Amino acid sequence: MCKRHWIPILLVVGIVAFSGLPGAAVNAVPIAVSNATITVDADLAQPPAGTILMGSPANTLAIYRFTETSNVESVRVTDLAVFASSSASVTPFANVELWNGSTLVGTSGGSSAASGGFSYLFHLLHPVTIPQAGSVSLTLKGDVMPYASLPEAANTTFSFLINSTTSITAIGASSNQAATISSIAGASGNAMTILSGVATTAPTVTISTDSPLPDGILGQVYSTNIYATSTNATDTLTWSLASGTLPDALTLNAGTGLLSGTPNATGTFAFAVGVANGDSSASTTKSFTLTINDVSAPTSTPSSTVTLNPPAGALDDGQVGAAYVPPHFTATNSAIATDTFTFTVTVGSLPNGLALNTASGNLSATIEGTPTTEGTSTFSITAASITDPNASTTQAYTIYVNPAPVSNNGGGGGGAESGGGGGGDYYYYNSTSTGGQVLGASTTNPFALLQSLTQQLIALEKELITVQFQQAGCSPNFTKNLSLGMNDSQVKYLQQVLNYSNLTQVAASGIGSPGNESTYFGFATKKAVIIFQNIFADEILKPIGLTSGNGYVGASTRAQLNTLCSAE
Repeated sequence: MCKRHWIPILLVVGIVAFSGLPGAAVNAVPIAVSNATITVDADLAQPPAGTILMGSPANTLAIYRFTETSNVESVRVTDLAVFASSSASVTPFANVELWNGSTLVGTSGGSSAASGGFSYLFHLLHPVTIPQAGSVSLTLKGDVMPYASLPEAANTTFSFLINSTTSITAIGASSNQAATISSIAGASGNAMTILSGVATTAPTVTISTDSPLPDGILGQVYSTNIYATSTNATDTLTWSLASGTLPDALTLNAGTGLLSGTPNATGTFAFAVGVANGDSSASTTKSFTLTINDVSAPTSTPSSTVTLNPPAGALDDGQVGAAYVPPHFTATNSAIATDTFTFTVTVGSLPNGLALNTASGNLSATIEGTPTTEGTSTFSITAASITDPNASTTQAYTIYVNPAPVSNNGGGGGGAESGGGGGGDYYYYNSTSTGGQVLGASTTNPFALLQSLTQQLIALEKELITVQFQQAGCSPNFTKNLSLGMNDSQVKYLQQVLNYSNLTQVAASGIGSPGNESTYFGFATKKAVIIFQNIFADEILKPIGLTSGNGYVGASTRAQLNTLCSAE
């Protein structure tokens, strides 16, 4: 059987790839504007002006109320910048976070000094939805470092505010267009003066599970968790039945909050569960109802909906022998903000060599590994709620694995496909156009030609990127290492610089695209960095012993970025 070489097709693709080399930097994509409008002011529940002791954790610094005032559509807030106004030379705050009720929605990557204070940037991994004509309040919390760490920050005053309409990024939930921030006049917390000392803040205990609990079926094993947390991370919690009656044969585990057993009676049961910390200095109770149905009776309709991301469809291609860039699967429950999930492949199978990694503690999953077989794989992933056994969703995906790159293995060794021994002729086949006929023979080594053209292409790509970076006028401002999952202002600058070239563009539209760069280092940013590293492999990878990019912006990658941005 004749071996089919597709080298001519690859060469044509290479020529097409750099036919558009002359050109300037990519222009920013215009942003459409939604008719939705939101205002931000101070929530009446925020603490009055007062004092905070150094060494105290999780202080409430401000509460901002977001209101959709145009009655057009719901709005999703994705990014927020908070300014801490102060005359202090250092900030004593750490672990500054945004909370929506009992749900953590954003963590600042750290503070940066600004004129008259300090800035805290938040990229919300799960955007907060402001309902149409409704309001949502977000609470800003933060730890205050001990006096021994920052004595110069004692006796200084801070006020946390949103000081610009451009500090908020919001899009219409239906239109996916930028919403208008009409007013931030009252978006300010009260003044807080930092005093030296040791805080003795009492912890608080909160039960996060909602009522009613998922229904059970007579004679079938039942299991559900009643989740609780303490503001003191080292607290040991104890669960107890505070009032009412549990369904027959069900018990509440005092150490974990697991309600389980095999019910032997039907009906709707009302009871209250109490949770206390180890020294009983903090406790809370919450009322629940639980319905046990007969096996012949229909169970209640699930009250929650699970959403799985990314959406169904084709995932990024892989390549035989190359580590796969993992997609990140996350799930949300419409009724339980703190829900956790199981992720499983329920239909079909992943490409050979890939596996679903769920080692993140029931919060997310990734597909990881190195593909071993070319072809398309179709499979489905199911995300199931751990809290609500009736809530799950399944989505179908495909991954195409490209063949491994063709290596230069022509030459010696006789064989029917390559002519006589000792470096015979090379033949080309095209089964599509000629039905497998021999199109011609050449004594020129096509692999050497391909290798030469590949090197020319890489050189042209380097030249194109260099010209586009110079035309954009970037500056050599990369001073720290950057990696997946980081929130940092240099991440946003990295995205802006990569977007100067169409070869390394982070995204064509949406978050990360030209004009829409963010401070969050996601998978799209990592993929663009890998492309940049592979193009400049001689400068970045070869000196440190790597053969392919990994998406980590370390010293050699920063050096190449700074070199290109300082070239004239």
